[in-house]
Amino acid sequence: MDPRPLVSRECRHWCRSLGSSRVRSLLASHAPIIVPRQREAEAWLDERLSREGVWLLRGLVAAIVLSMVAIVAVVALLW
Repeated sequence: MDPRPLVSRECRHWCRSLGSSRVRSLLASHAPIIVPRQREAEAWLDERLSREGVWLLRGLVAAIVLSMVAIVAVVALLW
């Protein structure tokens, strides 16, 4: 069972329409508009950051692989 709280469709849509930076600033300011959805908004933000981290890692690995392929190609051409 996943220990993170579930995020409702309504909260997902609401957070997506605001964007992660706006949700983050609302959470930091404890604005009255976010209080009813605070736990869900925090969970949505955690999911979003986790997803972005995975894509960042994939991009980093791809860049390293492409760099190594380029180095091997240059070495093979100069050989």
